[in-house]
Amino acid sequence: MNKRTILMIIAAIAVIIVLSMTLVYLVEPVSDDNNEDEIPPTLVTPGKSHFGSSEEYLFPESGEIKAGENMTFRLMIEKNKELIMNETINVSRVNEAYSDEKLPLPEGMNISCTPSAFISYPGESYNVSLILATTEETPEDVYHFMVQRSFDSGITTLWFDLNVTSSGLAD
Repeated sequence: MNKRTILMIIAAIAVIIVLSMTLVYLVEPVSDDNNEDEIPPTLVTPGKSHFGSSEEYLFPESGEIKAGENMTFRLMIEKNKELIMNETINVSRVNEAYSDEKLPLPEGMNISCTPSAFISYPGESYNVSLILATTEETPEDVYHFMVQRSFDSGITTLWFDLNVTSSGLAD
């Protein structure tokens, strides 16, 4: 190979790397014009491998409940070309949207994740339930949450919000 061919190959590799890194920061919402009341799932590109290995969807993106009620969010993972991997899902309250600064849960709130750890296989889809339970003592507020999917080759992060309103019961 001559010097010009080598330089062209290096330039092509550099372009591929820059394009891949740019795609990591894009968010591509999926819309459904047929039903405006239904919250469609959103493909969060930062949580997606751009080499066709897996895709993640979190829905709904946000929710609203009265204190004393529960709400379930769904994390769907579609595996494509990846290897068999150990996966762990963690949900944490954070101080604001897209933050990684963790906060304790407020009084009366509990989070469960089912399953929170599992082995994933290529070509399979997985549904994880993120259940937020509140009591009537849970303070009214908009709470922000971070979902981290840890697996053998890395970590992906998604966020969602939950607005807790008054239960309407008099003290």
